[in-house]
Amino acid sequence: MDLFKSVKILVNHPIKTIFAKLIESEVNKKFTEAVDRDREDLGWDRITDIRRTRDLPSIKQDKMIKVVDWLKQRNPIAKKMITLTTDFVMGDGIKFVAENKEVQKVLDDFWKNNQWPLKQFQRVEELGQYGEQIYNTSVHKETGAVTIASFDPAGVKSISVVKKNREQLDEIKPKTTKDDVKFKIIRIADGLGTIDDKDKDRTKKDQTESGMMIGDTFFFAVNKSTFATRGTSDILSVADWLDKYDKTLYTMTERIAFLLSFIWHITIEGADINQLKKKLNDIKSSPPKAGGYRITNEKEKWEAIAPDLSGRDFTDFIKNIQAVLAGGSGFPIHWLFGVGESVNKASATDMGVPTYRQLKRRQTFVKQMISFMFEYVIQMAISHGTLKVGLEETTFNIIMPDPSKKEAKDIAANLKNIVDPLVLAKTNQLLSEETVQQVLTMLVGELGVDIKTEDENDKIVKESLSPDKVYDALDRIVKKVMKDKNAG
Repeated sequence: MDLFKSVKILVNHPIKTIFAKLIESEVNKKFTEAVDRDREDLGWDRITDIRRTRDLPSIKQDKMIKVVDWLKQRNPIAKKMITLTTDFVMGDGIKFVAENKEVQKVLDDFWKNNQWPLKQFQRVEELGQYGEQIYNTSVHKETGAVTIASFDPAGVKSISVVKKNREQLDEIKPKTTKDDVKFKIIRIADGLGTIDDKDKDRTKKDQTESGMMIGDTFFFAVNKSTFATRGTSDILSVADWLDKYDKTLYTMTERIAFLLSFIWHITIEGADINQLKKKLNDIKSSPPKAGGYRITNEKEKWEAIAPDLSGRDFTDFIKNIQAVLAGGSGFPIHWLFGVGESVNKASATDMGVPTYRQLKRRQTFVKQMISFMFEYVIQMAISHGTLKVGLEETTFNIIMPDPSKKEAKDIAANLKNIVDPLVLAKTNQLLSEETVQQVLTMLVGELGVDIKTEDENDKIVKESLSPDKVYDALDRIVKKVMKDKNAG
């Protein structure tokens, strides 16, 4: 508007120039071009924008969510890719054990009140499906109990980052008509006041709560690069190929339907047009049945004619698409399509190893996700006085089944063969007790049990000094002394 006012002033100026109308014409032309360009670029980011992240353009992020929804509902292979990950990562579900009974109760209440026993599989599945999980939280004013509510990733307009640390996500701006609505992403306060220099209150709060968790919304994302703010679906990279595979099979099915079709060509020697019409009406009123028969003389001839749609065999083409889908998703081809022409037991086992590593990686992320929420729940309970324990008493262990049951069985079966040589090496002073513990901890960790060597040593000391064990040890010593005395 300022530009138009300037032009108007110039045109109406007492000292008119012959260039005034030319300037006004050029301004109108440039304005029209700018408006048309803005409409064309709506929803896209400029590649030269210094604020640009490694996210998909917002218009493509929304499209991705719609596409993966459509594929999961209508494409059986897409659905299998998403559910397979959940089935192997989750197994029979998540279990957790806290060392302190009061901490266990706080976590149990959070788990039950937020319907995790029922929704844990769906939530982890949608983490891979959309690449994100967002939970708004509300904290009870008196008890500090945390309640979460899932927020649809499709409702996110943008996510901002901390000004001085682009790796740290700051706020979620939802798609709403109210500009002041923002969700503060829960994170551990660094005490450096790096959120916004203009927001003095929050900066001061960060400094006083260094090491504490601040914010009101959990945000977890997978398939996200370091400087991206949004996660992406597990099947994004193969979405187009899933669609191609679906369309190819549909086209081949139509072709097969045509190949199986035929028509009757009836030749009647010497018949005129009226006789042919009468014969056609007779056949329409009583068409031949499958397996039926007709009797004619030499003047009437029936011939079944099928279309000759000659073409090459598409088997190799289908196999190539299957290979792309299997390689892109990280699953062996016999897992996705149930085919095993060139797969035997030995090769199938080897083909599954990279997949198990991939599934283990996702399982580790889910563990960290749950652990982060548990830490927030414990902090809220402590800050509201519901939980009166020290931080050293808030430890807990999240237990999830190993994605490869066969691998776990192999480790368990070979554990004795490994333990015996370790004990022998320690006895002969070839290995230290600490090294033996580290090896055993690593092996047991492969079975899905998280053991910390320092904590285990403390437990061993406590158990060895328990009154019952001390009494039993003294009793054995006394009996041995009495036995030796009587023998003497």
